[in-house]
Amino acid sequence: MQAEFLKETLKDIPIDFVFTSPLRRCLQTAEILFGGSRHDFIQVKEFKEINLGLWENKPIETIKTNFPAAYEERGKNLLTFQPPEGESFGQLAERVLPAFDRIRNSYTGDIMIIGHAGVNRTILSEIQGISIDDFFLIRQPYGCVYELLWKEDSICQVKRLV
Repeated sequence: MQAEFLKETLKDIPIDFVFTSPLRRCLQTAEILFGGSRHDFIQVKEFKEINLGLWENKPIETIKTNFPAAYEERGKNLLTFQPPEGESFGQLAERVLPAFDRIRNSYTGDIMIIGHAGVNRTILSEIQGISIDDFFLIRQPYGCVYELLWKEDSICQVKRLV
């Protein structure tokens, strides 16, 4: 339903290239938004969501109960904390930001990136100069859209559209 709403909201915005995480939710969103159009979706493996290891797909209350010390440590240091068998937000940034820079420097026109909250926050925090320790301050409700406008190497505007 959120993707259908976005489809209507974005219908008059020209998009030249669509980049997406290879994970199902993003691919399904891309298909709803642009299926049947002239767009080929460019899957970017670096745009997969953060790997939460043993915490993956567990409710936050379960994590707090089963891993209380680790959950507390995570809150103190998002940059380097890794859940068991997972990755840190610093590691997420190390894979996401070079891919974003490659896209930004290699493509011209209107670009859409369909990604996950952690990936999107990583990009937005970098271009707005927000520390990873503060990046949960960036709102990422499901189905939100941010518009990034830039001239050459300089981001000149970040605005949430939806």
